[in-house]
Order: sequence, then C-alpha cells, then structure tokens
Amino acid sequence: MTQILRRLESGEALQSELDLLLDVCDRINGKCLCPLGETAAVAVASYVEKFRAEFIAHVEQSGCPFGDSSPLHDVLAPVAVAHSASSAVPA
Repeated sequence: MTQILRRLESGEALQSELDLLLDVCDRINGKCLCPLGETAAVAVASYVEKFRAEFIAHVEQSGCPFGDSSPLHDVLAPVAVAHSASSAVPA
C-alpha cells in the first residue's frame, strides 16, 4: 500500500494503480491476522472513497495538484528499507 501511495503522491502512478490500491485494501480487510494491517487498509480505503477526486487529480496531473501548499508535502510514510549485511549496526 505504501509503495502505491508514494507513486500516487510523486505522480508516477497510473489509474490502474488506484484500483490496485483498493484491491489490496479489500484483500487485507477482514482477512489479516494482524489488526494493524486491517486498520491501515480500512483507513486507506476510506481516504480513497471520500477523496477519490483528489487521488485521480494526482494521477492526471502527474503529482500533487496542491504543489508545495499541501499540508502533507513533507510527510513521508514509513517504508521498510533493506540493509546490506555489511552495514554497521550501532551499539
């Protein structure tokens, strides 16, 4: 979900990815053992349902239609980052 949301925000997503996002939410909702997964899916699906026009504007305008004036401009969603085996672990 996070990867699709990042692609939407950056203007790299296609209309089909918005539909894929809702499909992913549907597959998680009610079928996930972890309540955190279901909570995230319900929230994202709700946002898309209530603000679908804004999500579509992100796709059609290849980025945030609000530009730097968006209240979420500098907010980043957490993403799992792969670390190489050679990276140092702080003590």
